[in-house]
Amino acid sequence: TLFRPADVEPGATAAARCATGSAEERGRVEVVRWEQVSVAGEEVDALYLRRVTTLSGRTRGRTRHDVWLHRASGIPVRLVMRTRTRNDSPIGEVTYVEEVELRLESLEPRR
Repeated sequence: TLFRPADVEPGATAAARCATGSAEERGRVEVVRWEQVSVAGEEVDALYLRRVTTLSGRTRGRTRHDVWLHRASGIPVRLVMRTRTRNDSPIGEVTYVEEVELRLESLEPRR
């Protein structure tokens, strides 16, 4: 889950934390800047946030999520996620790497 800081001025930060019975994630969300992002060929204003966290417990590692939120609606118009974690397994430690980029194709609902 991404938590947007109450203050949307560039440089503003907020703590990020999530916990389960076997792992904990801690870090910060930072307001990077306001940017123009292309959605369906139209440039829209978006708030660029960066969330960097460290995981501990059974899952260990780091995540970085760059998210652009549409100024008018608050919906994500772009998302870039990078995760690298380690877990113990019956065959030894395994590493999980994920790199994802998602872009909103339209601001108009399909229905």
